[in-house]
Amino acid sequence: MIKLFVISYSFIFLSQMSFVITSSAASTEVVAAQKMSESDQQIFTNARGLFEKKLFAEAITEYNKISQKSDRYFLAIEEKAWAHLQLDQFDKALGEVRTLTSPALSGLVGTEPFLLQALTQLKICDYVSVFQTLKDFKSTKKIAFK
Repeated sequence: MIKLFVISYSFIFLSQMSFVITSSAASTEVVAAQKMSESDQQIFTNARGLFEKKLFAEAITEYNKISQKSDRYFLAIEEKAWAHLQLDQFDKALGEVRTLTSPALSGLVGTEPFLLQALTQLKICDYVSVFQTLKDFKSTKKIAFK
């Protein structure tokens, strides 16, 4: 019974989060694309193409080429975490996304890392952590759900 409740609650939360992500992602991408260097742009194009072809391990290799000094480094970590999730490498996906959801980076990342973290935790049946991620998301992003 509790498992069903957690899954239902998580699904509702994730559905609400996807709306927030969709509404803010377009403007974030436009600004970020303007700041991206040509070499970073080429790496992202290659990595996203590999991801689309379901060559997730190769996409991760491409994302690893993004310099830590790049203004797109956090996006590379996020997209790398999605690739790890597709490979069922849940520990690696959580490791990548935990970096992004740390309080020190709260002003630099959007809502998607929280979605990814909650989804990964749900896939490994870590329901206590799913609730903690939901709580962290609400407090960090100060979003009130009705």
